[in-house]
Amino acid sequence: RLFPILFYLDRGWSREHLRDVFPLDESQPPGPSKWLAAFALFVIDRPMHRELFELLQQNYVYAVSYWQECMTRSGALGHHFGERLLSHIIAGYFAGLVGLDGQSLLVRALENASDNDRASNARALGEWFREVATKDEAQRSDFWRTKGNIIVQYWQQRVMRISAIGKENAAGEAEGLLGWLPAVPWHISQTGNQLRSLLEAAREDWPLE
Repeated sequence: RLFPILFYLDRGWSREHLRDVFPLDESQPPGPSKWLAAFALFVIDRPMHRELFELLQQNYVYAVSYWQECMTRSGALGHHFGERLLSHIIAGYFAGLVGLDGQSLLVRALENASDNDRASNARALGEWFREVATKDEAQRSDFWRTKGNIIVQYWQQRVMRISAIGKENAAGEAEGLLGWLPAVPWHISQTGNQLRSLLEAAREDWPLE
């Protein structure tokens, strides 16, 4: 969990000793190990950091590839690990480090994550957008000018996926996405149909008309 501090103090040493801190063995599925404990604590304790995200890319890919094994074998940390791992990868998307097409790291993480993990991250994004809404006009305009397109792409991808997997697998995430609406100033194409899909998937009995 102190690796970001070590990286800040000495990037060269951190790169040289990366495998000592995170002893990843990609030749086999994860078990209870030093790597799993170190990476889980790092992900849980720290927000996504651009340079570290790129440096630890293999670790993120491995954790997503063995998602269920990592959650199960990280013991008590597993409850938070999935939520925070998905949060890091979503932050990577908004930083331009991860795509949202095909079988990208983010798409696979969203597929593997639980509805609770996806819902928590959807709510966190909504809080971010509501915070932006309190800024002055120039700051709001700059944010939506630079982030608007990728936010719309994320919204549309999630609505389509929620429609496909159904209420039993996505009710929490649907409610989290609905919480974005008071804060977002842009028009989403086919808004009526997309809202209906989310309302039908949400746990609460929202009025459809």
